[in-house]
Formats: sequence, C-alpha cells, structure tokens
Amino acid sequence: MLYYVPEPFIVLAEAARVLRASGVFVACTSSRYNDPEFAEVIPGWGEPFSFDAETAMDVVAEQFSITEILRWNKAVVWLPDVAAVRLFLRGRGLSETAAASEAARRRCPLSVTKRGCLIWARNEVRRNRS
Repeated sequence: MLYYVPEPFIVLAEAARVLRASGVFVACTSSRYNDPEFAEVIPGWGEPFSFDAETAMDVVAEQFSITEILRWNKAVVWLPDVAAVRLFLRGRGLSETAAASEAARRRCPLSVTKRGCLIWARNEVRRNRS
C-alpha cells in the first residue's frame, strides 16, 4: 500500500521507530513498467509512483538494513479471451469504451508480464532515531 502514500519515507520512519531492534520489515511493490504488453494504452504507464520497484530499495534503505531483494519480470497473468482482456484493462484505468476497443484488437489468449520486487530488511538500532 506504500505506493498510495504520497511520502512513503514518513511511514517507513514510523515503522522503524516502532519495530523492535533486529525486527524484520518486508515490503512488496510493483514496477512502473508492469504490464508492458499494454504500455501504449495504460494511463500513466512508466511514470514513477511514490513507492515502485525502481525506487523501493533506496527508500527502504533509508530506514532499514536490506537483507534480500527478490525481483520478478515474468508473464504470469493469462487472459484467455477478449472479455478477460477488457476486464483487465478496466482494472488498469481504461474507460469501458477504450477497454472494449483495445481488447477487440488483441489476439487471445494473451499473457501479461508482471514486474516488481519483494524486499526483506532488518531494523538496525540507530542513535539518531527519536
């Protein structure tokens, strides 16, 4: 949910404050380059958001010691028909008309690539935290 927060570093600072020393923090987020098969039609595709896979490591590292990062870039969503493509595109912000039009242009079945990362980190004791 950190990509919904305008300034995720504030949330992470609070998480670091309340998480016990050596406690584990885990964050997961998608890439701004998710769903590249629809890059030309998804509104805002490729634009940064406040917490995406491209910046998450740096944002988390400001508060925690990162222990592991798992990245993915794989076709994992299977859309069997035009109706599934239309529904998928509606969920990605297209209007009903635009989604139906775009879905009709696609050859089905269609696989969609998901990109993102999962970050594990530890809370290190820092003297400058309040």
